[in-house]
Amino acid sequence: MLARGLTTACNKIQPTLRNELSTSLLTKLLEGMQKRFGGLENNILLARATFFDPRFKKNGFMSGSSYNNVKDSVTAAISRQLAASSADATSSAVPEESRSETSVLDVDDLIWGDFDRSAAVQVRNPQASTISLVRQFVDEPNIGRRDDPLAWWWGRVQVYRELVPLARKSV
Repeated sequence: MLARGLTTACNKIQPTLRNELSTSLLTKLLEGMQKRFGGLENNILLARATFFDPRFKKNGFMSGSSYNNVKDSVTAAISRQLAASSADATSSAVPEESRSETSVLDVDDLIWGDFDRSAAVQVRNPQASTISLVRQFVDEPNIGRRDDPLAWWWGRVQVYRELVPLARKSV
């Protein structure tokens, strides 16, 4: 965002320059910034950091394709994370044979046991959950440029608990 702001400022100043030396200097400055900062949106770590920054999100990208690439990358990473945690939950479910006879006699288990066990091993669709979660994050209004993004994330740890680990890696 800073590189884009500097480029915009230089482009605004350029028509006002009257001598050749200042025009040449500004042209070299713009060329140098393009060379150094032109591909920042293609750097996945920087793109993720921009995406997860609640001040910028989609507005931090000049290219719609760069935004879509990072959003797809984030969605895929979180889907893998959710699929792995679902597989762990399914494999750690207590098999029916290992239940003791006393738990069968428990009235609560007798009435609700089958339901509780089936609900515990239901596998949710990680891709659909992730798409919904990322959409919810993107649709939230951006915070002000001077607001604290870490405070924003701290206030939403429970809402976006699947996004938080990936957002932390990106900062």
